[in-house]
Amino acid sequence: MKHQQVARRAWDALVQAVAGNVDGALEQLVGNVPESQASFGLCCDVAEAGARALCRIHGLLPAAAQFTLVEYVPGSLDAVPGRALAARFLETYANGDDAGAHDLYAAAAARGRPERLAFARELLAIVARLVQSTTTADASRYAA
Repeated sequence: MKHQQVARRAWDALVQAVAGNVDGALEQLVGNVPESQASFGLCCDVAEAGARALCRIHGLLPAAAQFTLVEYVPGSLDAVPGRALAARFLETYANGDDAGAHDLYAAAAARGRPERLAFARELLAIVARLVQSTTTADASRYAA
């Protein structure tokens, strides 16, 4: 899969997740994509949207940002399968640690398809909430 196709697929999935259809977004994101760099690329593209949303929330430039995601993830990180790994992946990616993000993705993939799907679903859900937060804040700022 070419990078442009990967980016488009990730974008389409994120649009569905932000609209509230996380399960449909998951199918759009991973569908029949094999365990490969394309799958990692899809997750990185979603994480990039999350990193940019965090920058907007905090009013930071990406290069200056260092994030901790605990405050953005509702409930216990261990309450939902894949949530803790997805939060750590997003945090690691947003903080510019590409090798660490790859290691976390590899850990999810090594646990098999169910864990990889739980990880991808939670990544989409967390990023969707972050994007929703930025659009809500932007809307209220411009309405005032």
